[in-house]
This record gives sequence, C-alpha cells and structure tokens, in this order.
Amino acid sequence: MSIRGRTAAWPVAALAFGALLLGPTGAAARQGHMRNALDHLKQARSTVKSAKFTDSGHRQRALDAIERAIKQVNMGIEAGREDDD
Repeated sequence: MSIRGRTAAWPVAALAFGALLLGPTGAAARQGHMRNALDHLKQARSTVKSAKFTDSGHRQRALDAIERAIKQVNMGIEAGREDDD
C-alpha cells in the first residue's frame, strides 16, 4: 500500500473511533453530537466505498469498522431517547 493510501485511511479510522467515544453532555447536546457523528460516519462510508479497491483488505476493514460505529451511534441515540422518557 502506498503512503498516500495509508494516510487517507487515518481520517476514517479517527472518525469511526471518535464517534464511539462521544460522551454524554446533556440530552439535547448528546443527541445533536450523536446525529452529527452519524452524518459524518455515513459520509465516511460513502467516501471509502468510492475509494480504489485494494487486494490487501484495508478498504473492507475500514467499511466494517464504519458499519460497527454507525450501529453503536444508532444504539446511543436510541438509548438517549429512552433516557429522555
């Protein structure tokens, strides 16, 4: 893999990891941040999907990580809704 390819993977990995680490800061703010994280993750997924295919499997692993992050953020949003009830 070229240095350019490795460099391009860092923002995606950082975004996915950061979305998992968002902590509660109040119901309204938490949901706003979580929804923003979800939007960014969906954009990252689209960007990675359009990236050049490689045989090394990094693209697919990045997509898998993004999908897991999206699932966790959705679960967090749902938990926030339940907490607000």
